Amino acid sequence: LQQAEGGGNYDLTKTEERFAAGLADDLNIAISLAALFDLVRDVNALIDQKNLSKEAAEQILIFLQKCNVVLAVLQFEKEQLEIPQEVTELLKKRNEARAAKNWAEADSLRDQITEKGFMIVDGSNGPSLETVQ
Repeated sequence: LQQAEGGGNYDLTKTEERFAAGLADDLNIAISLAALFDLVRDVNALIDQKNLSKEAAEQILIFLQKCNVVLAVLQFEKEQLEIPQEVTELLKKRNEARAAKNWAEADSLRDQITEKGFMIVDGSNGPSLETVQ
């Protein structure tokens, strides 16, 4: 939802009704979860089309937080990843090797980073590190 941009809105009414109906139906969680999965699918499509306003994204986030009061399965706070200095240095060297088009060295450094429990994610804002799951 942090990537929301554009002027599009999203009507949460049907999702809210389906979620509540599932809970009211003898706690039929399958109906409630289906409503949330449909919401996520629709919202992801709007984000991909750059057609979801920040305001709509905020309302969706508030709704998901309310649902999570019941479900307690969603994580909204991103854990702070502690990256050892050694891994940071390896990533820096890998970036330098890639800039020099030394692919073998870059691959070797990536493997060393992976052995230390981290995965490199190359994105549009440059590489970042995540823990290996």
